[in-house]
This record gives sequence, C-alpha cells and structure tokens, in this order.
Amino acid sequence: MPNKTPAPPNTTCDVYHQGNAPPNPPDVAGLPVFLQGRFGNLKPPAAAVYTHVMHVAIGADVRFGNNEQVYIPDKNGTKFSVTFVQRIRAGGGNDYKEVYLYRQAVNWPSTNL
Repeated sequence: MPNKTPAPPNTTCDVYHQGNAPPNPPDVAGLPVFLQGRFGNLKPPAAAVYTHVMHVAIGADVRFGNNEQVYIPDKNGTKFSVTFVQRIRAGGGNDYKEVYLYRQAVNWPSTNL
C-alpha cells in the first residue's frame, strides 16, 4: 500500500472528551483539521458508520470509544461523534491520525456543515 500524506487543514474543530460538552470550554480548542465528506460509507450494519473523515496531527488529543465529540468549526458549530481513530504511517515524519466522524442532526437553515 502506498504511503499517504496528510492533507493541509481546511477548517478547525473543538474537541470534547467524555463528561464535557458545550457551553463549557472544550478539552481541545481550535484544532486545525482537514475535513472531507464520505457519505458513501453509510451502509449499515457496518462496525463504524461514518459520514466524514478528518485528518489531525499525530499528537492531537482526539479519542474514540468514550463518547468523544467534535464541533466544527467550534463549539457553536456542527456536532460530530467520533466513531474510530487510526494512525496513518505516512513516513518521513508525516504520520497523522485519520478520524472517522458521524455528523449529528443539523438545525436548518445552517451556514455550518
């Protein structure tokens, strides 16, 4: 399998760990991320259904399995649940995390995702 390279950030997010939620301050604020829609992956009963994929720095504190939530572009934006996180070994010091997200309900009309 060829090595991937991380895409440059195209937005930011606020990360909330288990037991924390807006309007409280986020556990990780203003994290630069690359976000891409992946709506073709809504094929239940998959183990990890997701609507978007997000790339973050390898050291970013984004987890899964503990009700992790991210809000894009910030705590006032669209809510996503983290369904899976994996390390991508891009090599040459370019390793990053690929985060699989499931977008929550959006109140329309919205200028967010």
